[in-house]
Amino acid sequence: MGLIWRYRLHLIIVAAISAYVGCTDVKFKTVPSDDCVNANEYGNNTCFEQEGWLNYHFEFKVGRVDILFVDDNSGSMYVEQSHMANRFPNLLNEIASLDYQMSIITTDISLSPSNSTPRPANGNGAFQDGKFLTFPNGDYILNPLTPNLVQYFRDTIRRPETLTCDNTNFADCPSGDERGIYALNMALDRADSRFFRTDSHLAVVILSDEDERSNGGGIPGYPLQTYDLPMTFAQKVNSQLGRGKTVSVHAVIVRPGDSSCLNQQNSQAKVKGYYGTQYARLVNADTDSELKGAHPG
Repeated sequence: MGLIWRYRLHLIIVAAISAYVGCTDVKFKTVPSDDCVNANEYGNNTCFEQEGWLNYHFEFKVGRVDILFVDDNSGSMYVEQSHMANRFPNLLNEIASLDYQMSIITTDISLSPSNSTPRPANGNGAFQDGKFLTFPNGDYILNPLTPNLVQYFRDTIRRPETLTCDNTNFADCPSGDERGIYALNMALDRADSRFFRTDSHLAVVILSDEDERSNGGGIPGYPLQTYDLPMTFAQKVNSQLGRGKTVSVHAVIVRPGDSSCLNQQNSQAKVKGYYGTQYARLVNADTDSELKGAHPG
């Protein structure tokens, strides 16, 4: 049942967000390990052998999903944020029958160079380091019972600090050192039990026109650190949420190698875009040579 649910969720999210931003989207589904020994790490008798057959048994509540949006709030992203805001009702229509909840974090990390001082552009620290953003009702989680759900999401995914940055010709901005994976890992460190429910699927949606540290660690002075690595994310899911946790990552990015999309992105923005290489690795974790099998769920 778990495998069918993950695939269905994958199709739902892809259908709802595929036209949000840019000219491409990347996505993936994850599957359990085929190794019966590893499978039993989900719990006793998850897998057993009988008459030469491996029998798998996974249980969790179908239709229960926690969706975490990673919102690039750097300069030049307001148009893309607005596209996602405008299409949000499409996502709600697709997941209307599910027990869902949503939260949003940004790509801004205080440890980035010259970025540790609290100031309005980083919400005096409230918009940084994988902290859940506060919606207009004062909560950090949206669910089907939230009044004004669509407006609250739109008002929060569209970042005022991003708009201010664009309107001041990049004079007053959040960090341009985008670190979505780092922010995810910091959110996992907190392992907020109200958002990360024990019997739900975790779906991550990354929205960015660049990569981790803008160019995936390729810019001098901006190497990938431990928390920037996709492998760290996989390891933290295991340690913080458990090896039985099912996870999918969906990235609305410039697909690596899609030069047409990259050129289109650069023609529309004041800031140069980059291929989302590290984000795409998370998306394609089940075929990535390093990440494959790192988290079995």
